[in-house]
Amino acid sequence: MNLIKLFLKKRVISHFIFISVFIFGLMSLSKLPVEELPAVNLDFAVIVTAYPGASSEEVERILTIPIEESLSSVEDIDEINSKSEPGKSVFFIKFVENVKNYDQRISDMESVINKIPNMPSKNEMAGPFIYKIATGDTEPIISVMLSSDEYSPKSFKIVAEDLKRSLLSKVKDIKDVKIAGVDARELVINVSIDKLTRYNLAIEDIVMAINSNNFRIPGGDLNIVGKEFIVKTLGQFKDINQIENIVL
Repeated sequence: MNLIKLFLKKRVISHFIFISVFIFGLMSLSKLPVEELPAVNLDFAVIVTAYPGASSEEVERILTIPIEESLSSVEDIDEINSKSEPGKSVFFIKFVENVKNYDQRISDMESVINKIPNMPSKNEMAGPFIYKIATGDTEPIISVMLSSDEYSPKSFKIVAEDLKRSLLSKVKDIKDVKIAGVDARELVINVSIDKLTRYNLAIEDIVMAINSNNFRIPGGDLNIVGKEFIVKTLGQFKDINQIENIVL
């Protein structure tokens, strides 16, 4: 009450304080960052690991359980939900509400997962990939549709990839460009049941023969006379003829 009486008596001071607050408010408003769809972390993360050819039980034993045990040491995790599928392990991570060090916790998860012993090699699995969930990542800002009656699907995919590279390299402030609706290239191998029976073979024998002839294994580093060389064992198929000449 005394403060109100003071402002009523000292009108010049009251007007000065009001004008000062108004001016500082305008100055602050002009410096505030404004975004149409600002990225806001939702305190969630997703971890995906692909292990082609493995059953759900193998994925659970080799990937899901070790990863879940390693994540128990990361701070600020409120809930862990995992799902083991044939060839894939998926984790849904929920952090405590309003976690302060969200990016640091993502780094902590990467660190503990990379330290897991006896994990499959990078040649056998893809990942683990950790995805941060933010409002800015939920939907695209701009969608561009391409169509043509002249290009084959393979040629059209090359056009889309060239456009993606061009946008990322030439247009500023683009975070990511994703291509959708393009079929991945696949090879279909037809097997003769009569020949399998004649040579006492099973489908699994053919699958194993293909996998064992199509691999890429890192061999580490080699230091020679002060120079460092990266050693890799290359055995990936380069054309269809190599697949046709596999010895069973």
